[in-house]
Amino acid sequence: MGKIFEKSTSDATIKEAIRNKENFVVSYPFFNFLQGSRRVERLIEECGMTCQVYTRGRVVAAIVGGGVTTTGLAVHNAISSKFDFEVARNLVTGNITVTYVR
Repeated sequence: MGKIFEKSTSDATIKEAIRNKENFVVSYPFFNFLQGSRRVERLIEECGMTCQVYTRGRVVAAIVGGGVTTTGLAVHNAISSKFDFEVARNLVTGNITVTYVR
C-alpha cells in the first residue's frame, strides 16, 4: 500500500506524500475518524489537488439494498472519476486509505 501514518503525523509530512503522489494510510481512533477524514481532504486541497471521499464497503451495502442503488453508484462513480486521489474511510479499522488515481 505505501506509508502508514498515525494521527499525530504532521501536516507537512502528509502534504509531502500528497505532493509526491504517494499512496498512504492514516490510522485514527474511532472517535476522531471523521475529523481525520476532513483533515486529509483539506490537506489534499491545500496542495492544489482534488479528491473523492467515500466509505469503504458501500458497494456491498448497495447490493444488499437493491439494483437501483447499485445502478446509482455506477453512475456516481463514472461522473466523479476525475479526481487526483481517492480517500477511503474504513469505519471498522479506523484507517483512512489515500490512493493516487490519475
